[in-house]
Amino acid sequence: MLASCGPVLNNVIAASEMLIQQGISVGIVNFHTIKPFDREAVQRLAREYKYIVSVEEHSIFGGLGSAIAECLAEDRETGKKATLVRLGVQDMFGESGTADELLQKHGLNPEGIVNAVLKL
Repeated sequence: MLASCGPVLNNVIAASEMLIQQGISVGIVNFHTIKPFDREAVQRLAREYKYIVSVEEHSIFGGLGSAIAECLAEDRETGKKATLVRLGVQDMFGESGTADELLQKHGLNPEGIVNAVLKL
């Protein structure tokens, strides 16, 4: 399951189309708001999927992936839990470059997203 928000969602959609061409089908969820956050959606996804891959074009800390992680950590229901994989800018200082250059560097272009999914 690919979970995303904002403009990078276009790359997520392109990555899913590339995966389909390779015979791999993935779901996509657009978390269009982080606050209020749709905790019920995360709980449902955690039961239905083996992996939730959050894709965000900023730090992996304090955004969508963190919100998903909090929901998974606080969920008291029994049952299968998905493994969360957070794609985004790792814990580092900011850099300059074009949007495309930075998306590629951090694996947030369609090819980078596909490669991350294939590793799972």
